[in-house]
Amino acid sequence: MAFALPCLVFAAGWRYLGSGDTVPAELLPISVLREGNLDFNEFEQSPDLPYYFIRHGGRVLSAYPVVAGLLAVPVYAAASLFGADLFSRRQHLALAAAILITSGSVVFMFLAVRRLTQSSRQALGFAYLYAFGTCVWSVASTALWQHTASLLFLSGALWLMFASTRPGAAGLLVGCAIASRPTDALLFAFAIPYLLLRRRTGRARFVLLMAIPITLVALYSKHYLGSWSLGQRFPTEGLGGDLRAGLAGVLISPSRGLLIFSPFLVAGVVGIVAAARRRSDDDVLLLTLAAGAIAVILLYAKWGMWWGGTSFGYRLILDVVPICLLLVVRAWSAIDRWRLSRLALGASIGLSVYANALGALVYPSAFNQNINLETARLWDWKSSELVLCSRTIVGLPSKPPATVPPVWWTPEKNDDSIPGWLFRSPGDAPVHGPLEVSGWARSAMGDVDVQVVLDDGTAGTAERFAFPALVNVLPQLGDPSHAGFRVAFPPPLKKGWRAVAIELRSPAGTVRRLGPIRFWWQPDA
Repeated sequence: MAFALPCLVFAAGWRYLGSGDTVPAELLPISVLREGNLDFNEFEQSPDLPYYFIRHGGRVLSAYPVVAGLLAVPVYAAASLFGADLFSRRQHLALAAAILITSGSVVFMFLAVRRLTQSSRQALGFAYLYAFGTCVWSVASTALWQHTASLLFLSGALWLMFASTRPGAAGLLVGCAIASRPTDALLFAFAIPYLLLRRRTGRARFVLLMAIPITLVALYSKHYLGSWSLGQRFPTEGLGGDLRAGLAGVLISPSRGLLIFSPFLVAGVVGIVAAARRRSDDDVLLLTLAAGAIAVILLYAKWGMWWGGTSFGYRLILDVVPICLLLVVRAWSAIDRWRLSRLALGASIGLSVYANALGALVYPSAFNQNINLETARLWDWKSSELVLCSRTIVGLPSKPPATVPPVWWTPEKNDDSIPGWLFRSPGDAPVHGPLEVSGWARSAMGDVDVQVVLDDGTAGTAERFAFPALVNVLPQLGDPSHAGFRVAFPPPLKKGWRAVAIELRSPAGTVRRLGPIRFWWQPDA
């Protein structure tokens, strides 16, 4: 039942909810089966690549680790034996793989929880809570994310680390988790030294087998990407966010907060206290894992895009959930003593299941439209992701989207791969006085034309300037002497909600449109 019921529930909606991040994993099994390689040259030939691909050494490559895609190869291979068109059915096949992989992680969580409880029935209940009360259901089971593979190996590693009888297998799964999502190394940063110091038998096997998948991914990175990174380049400038704002965001923001989408996990704090008081070997190991989970949360709180782009819930920190679940398990004996605490936990579990059912069965709403350019909405409680999805259930209309008349853009000319972005979006905070829209745009084919348009049709031709920093990040785009752009508009006559759109036209005549971006504009500076 630990596998079958989650598998049935995950498959009930049969809705693929991936994004650009998951495209390489959807296509990789096809490349492996047809051409026996790990590049995407057969799928993408444009000089300007979408963000989820990079070009190196004449190859088009995934911008993310390839483990999730490799795990899906057996599903695609089975479909191929039955004559299925892999490309046209790639999302259905990726969804099937994601459901099987995530259901496997539920089995491992059942085994891990069983090590901390005396009852198989109780362990099964907590495993179902992990499956249906967290973004495991609403995110990991709905597409081939890095997290989908990571959770399988994380949960398996936790089971074997607490079992302590198979150190080699535990090390192998730890290594596979890190290979799936490199920041998982932080989750084990304190637990691994503890295990190596506390448990003398099997230490060499643990380290050796942990090193195998990490080494393989490093070799892949060196051969394909030209560096020893673990399958993913990490721009250090991304860690320039405000830690306090990001921490509040990943924990309690209405459309991304861990404790909003899975409020029962707040009981993990009680679990930390309980483990600190008991201080058995298992409790100390759990505390070291909790320290790793806190480190991951702090890392992504510092990340400039702490909300994780256009996805559901707390996707970016989803990998901490198995550890948080074990902390809730440890808290149970204390919570079970008091009727009020049991009622509070039961209510929070109900809210958690409801929130993630919305993600699996109702999402997407209109919330994610332009969210990367309207980040102020991440704190809008009245029009949050959960509110908008709930309104959809009862048939209430959402606020109509902002409209801005196009200048160059048409559906036929649309090209989201044209490189460009804003330095600061007017949708991030209220605008006082004049409006300045500035950013960069540059194609590998040459200079990009820029037009900025307000909702009343007022258009501003961009002033161009050099943006030399672009060479350090995207050298393949060439000369940055006209890459920067700036457009200024005078203050409005009265305050109110407005909208602006930015159009980027490549030398090939295709157009990318950023927006319409809603923002609050008032005359006073």
